[in-house]
Amino acid sequence: MRNVLIKIFAGLIYLFLAMLLIRYITPLNSMILTFGSWLFFKIGPGGLEWVGSDYLWAEDPATTVVTILAVVVIAWLLSLAARSLIFRK
Repeated sequence: MRNVLIKIFAGLIYLFLAMLLIRYITPLNSMILTFGSWLFFKIGPGGLEWVGSDYLWAEDPATTVVTILAVVVIAWLLSLAARSLIFRK
C-alpha cells in the first residue's frame, strides 16, 4: 500500500512539474497553443464542424485536449528521465 501511495505522489509531482514547464517555457507554451488552434480550425466550424463556434480563443475542446495530452506526455518523459537517473548502473 505504501508503494502505491509513493507512486501516486510521484505521478502528481511529475504532472505539476510538467504544468510548470509549459507555463514558464514560452516556446513550449506557444507550440501547444498553436497546435491546439490548428486542430480547432481543422475540426471546428471551418473544417469538419465537429466543434461549435461559440468558444473563446484557447478555451475550445480541441485546445484543451491538446494541452492535457501535452501535460501527460511531458510528465511521462520527466518520469522516464528521473527513473533513468535514479536507477543508473
